[in-house]
Amino acid sequence: MVTFMRARKRTATFYECQKKLNIGSKVKDKIRKIKNFSDTRWTSHDRVITVIHDKYEALKNTLESLSESTDRVTASNAKSFLSVISSFHFVLVFKLMKSIFSITTPTSCYLKSKSIDFIQAIKLVDETKKRLIELRSDKYFQELVQNTKQFTYEQNLCENYFKNYERGKPSKCLEKMCKMKSVPQHQTENKFSNARDILKDLALLSPERLMEAKHKSEMDLPDKCFLDLSTWITDINPFQLKTEY
Repeated sequence: MVTFMRARKRTATFYECQKKLNIGSKVKDKIRKIKNFSDTRWTSHDRVITVIHDKYEALKNTLESLSESTDRVTASNAKSFLSVISSFHFVLVFKLMKSIFSITTPTSCYLKSKSIDFIQAIKLVDETKKRLIELRSDKYFQELVQNTKQFTYEQNLCENYFKNYERGKPSKCLEKMCKMKSVPQHQTENKFSNARDILKDLALLSPERLMEAKHKSEMDLPDKCFLDLSTWITDINPFQLKTEY
């Protein structure tokens, strides 16, 4: 859908639909554009989801307009995308992703900054991890479902709950969410188990710490400093590095 909406004429239609909705208290709302995803920058995904969330009604109106296009391909694709974004499943997932990115994006931006405090980075990653774990709770899941239902009512969508739920069939979306909650946390913890110790070693090599060391005649360093760094960068001699430090 993102690629579909990137076409110039479709973007123009999206702009017009936004302008029509920018009345009353929304008269000063910024006209937004759906940008492409980036394979390497996860913040780009956050921006796309934010636009879809904030401009959902305009996007829905755009697809409704495009579904009546004289171009058969455009009309067919628009109808398909309109059906997708009108589903409870779609709204639930992008609400979930918006919550996730609201937690991870600030951390991502900090980790990409030019001047970074590695100790602060560790604390930030820990806090991010803690908040993400909270999203796996039954309480958050219920809140997510309620927020999704409220959103579908506000947008006058026909589908206001999990599909097939009322007929006694388990929703595929619900099953996926349950599986996601059951994924062992140690899988991600094991993958980055050495990252904390490596960051601690890198923190000693930050410009601030080096300037601090420069003005001290003696510097007390942990006995095992740089050992974890040497397991990551095998050419480093941790004992020689400690001596030079």
